[in-house]
Amino acid sequence: SDAYLLYLSGVNHANKITEQDIKKAIEFFSQAIQKDPEYARAYAALASARLGHNLWCDGQPSELLQAKLEAQKAVELDDELGEGHSALAALIYQYDWNWTKAEKEFQRALELDPNNAISHFQYGDFLGFMGRGDEANVEKGRATELEPFEPFFASRVGSNKDPEKKLKQILHAIELDPNYYFSHSMAAS
Repeated sequence: SDAYLLYLSGVNHANKITEQDIKKAIEFFSQAIQKDPEYARAYAALASARLGHNLWCDGQPSELLQAKLEAQKAVELDDELGEGHSALAALIYQYDWNWTKAEKEFQRALELDPNNAISHFQYGDFLGFMGRGDEANVEKGRATELEPFEPFFASRVGSNKDPEKKLKQILHAIELDPNYYFSHSMAAS
């Protein structure tokens, strides 16, 4: 359907993590929702894109509230959609700072869809910020196993305990897409 194609275009842009692309992704996800107001996956992706814009670009705190409402809408429309629970978990974690509730939502997301790379990656980010580095590395590693050709995941996997292995993974991400700026940024850090 048209809504699905708009959704896929949004995903393509969101994964590039530039301000221009994230804004374009937000437009595509919004258009998908206009075409199909019951499209839970588009609401979840829109929420994640707004969160990404706030984290990676020059977003406004009000975006986080809007994103949380969109994630809640995704879960309301389809309580069995792991992506909705994952987006909601990330926003509960980033916006509400409710670690216990966020972790329950991440676990629910992975229970519903254990093969969702984004859910594993977001949960890994959460675990890392909670000081649970080994668990975080397992989750981020699983995201990379599920999406081996996604440079964003590949460039963010690895432990600071083994910098050579982490650099090797980042160089692999650069090989996947030599023009993907984020991998180069991770190599420089």
